[in-house]
This record gives sequence, C-alpha cells and structure tokens, in this order.
Amino acid sequence: MDRTGEAVEGLKEVQLGQPLVQAAAAPINHTHLRVLRGVFSAGRRYAVAQLDGVHLDLIASGLLQVVEPESRLTDGYSRLQLTDTGLARLHAFRQEKVRSLKPHASLAERLAAHLRDRGMLTWLNVQIAKAGRTGVARPDVYALSGKNLIATASQSMVVEVKVSRSDWRAELKNPAKLTAYAGMAERVYVCSPEGLVQPDEVPPGVGLIHEMGQGGGFVIKRRARRQKGFAPPADVLLTLLVRMHSAHQRERDQEGLDGAAGVVAESANARADLACA
Repeated sequence: MDRTGEAVEGLKEVQLGQPLVQAAAAPINHTHLRVLRGVFSAGRRYAVAQLDGVHLDLIASGLLQVVEPESRLTDGYSRLQLTDTGLARLHAFRQEKVRSLKPHASLAERLAAHLRDRGMLTWLNVQIAKAGRTGVARPDVYALSGKNLIATASQSMVVEVKVSRSDWRAELKNPAKLTAYAGMAERVYVCSPEGLVQPDEVPPGVGLIHEMGQGGGFVIKRRARRQKGFAPPADVLLTLLVRMHSAHQRERDQEGLDGAAGVVAESANARADLACA
C-alpha cells in the first residue's frame, strides 16, 4: 500500500473514534464550505479521483468521512460522505445565511410593495440573462409600468438593495454588475436604509432611494439617468412573463389543493353525520 493509501486508512480509523479536531472549533472557510455543499448536493457517496488538503481538513474535523465503495473492485476513486456533524455544520451555515438575508429581503419586499401601490409591476430576485453578454444577472427588484403597453414607455427600472456598508463596498468593487443592469432597464437605482449610502458614492447615472425608517416610506435622494427611448430586451420581457405565469400557476395549483382538501373534509363530515344518525 502506498503512502496515500496508508493515510486514507489511517483517517478511516480515526473516524471510528474521535475527530482529530473538534468540529465546533475547526475553522471552516468558503472553500471548505463549497466542498461540503458539493458532497451534499450529490445526494450520494461522492467520488473523487484524488484527495487534497481541503478534504484532509474536513475529514480530520469530523465533517466528512471516507467510505468503502459499494463495489469491491478498485476503480481508483475515493468515496466521501457527510457525517452527522458535517450535516449539522452545513445546516448551521445555511441558517446563518438565511438570517443575514432577512433584512435584505424585507427591504426589497417593502420597496416592491411601494412601487406596486404606484401602478408598477414588480419582480423580486429574478434571474435574467445579461443583454449581449454571457452569464446572468439577478436584480433584487425589477419593475415596469402596469399602465402602458408600449415598450419604450414602460418606465422599466432595476433596483439593487443594500443593507450594510460591507455589502455596499463590495458592490463598488464590481461596477460591471450595475453596468449589466443598464442593459436591462431604462433606469438603475440603489436602495438602502436612510444614510447608509450617500448620493456622492453612487456611480454616475445610477440613482439612489432611501427608506426613511422602516415603514416611513421611500424618498429618491438622487434620480437615475433615464435612457430615453429604451425598450427592455425581448429576452428580459420573456423571462418576466414566464416568471409571472409560473407564480400564478403555483397559486392556482395551491387553490386547487385547498379546494380538494375542503371537499374531502366535507365528505368525511357528511359520512360521520350519517353514521351518527
């Protein structure tokens, strides 16, 4: 057996006892987290041709384990799977991510409701192909007029929501993101709680909206440059149409399930009444 095989066998033996590092205290970075997610998303034992240092960290921390292949035939691959500790750690990361996104999602929802009250149609966190580019963009809020059927008069707008200074600083380091939005809508805005983002920090052409305290309404602190005569690309409009149709279909399906459940309940009650008569 070569040294790699001996190391793997040694790690298998460690897994039968205690992990080399206490998992709760083991430092986990984004690379470790990406590997854990990959193993989980596979939904089965994850085969790798060669174990590396990241795998070593995760195995030694008790988050991953090496398992024997179902076939006894040697195929040159190591099989990995999450341990119970690894699954719990991955779930904890997800819960932390959900908690961190709640203020962001709440602000986006309040802004969308504000725009709908003013006759706009809105979409939240919709994935849209970048115009003339590879890849996709995911604006926090996309809105256009619900009163005008002429594309060049749709008053389309994209809004990027920011709820922390660190998030805003990261945005400023990636100007291509806001540039991509300019190919999707007539106007591009940034929305933040009052005072978080200053008007002079916003890139040229981009507008700024402040929420004046939660529930205090929205104020435009700097107007976005309007691209006169701009019509949303056909790909964007088709994406929005499909997204809206899918949402309505889910609502109809849920209404059908609720109605069917009501009929079943009424039928059960009727049978019970007959049995008691």
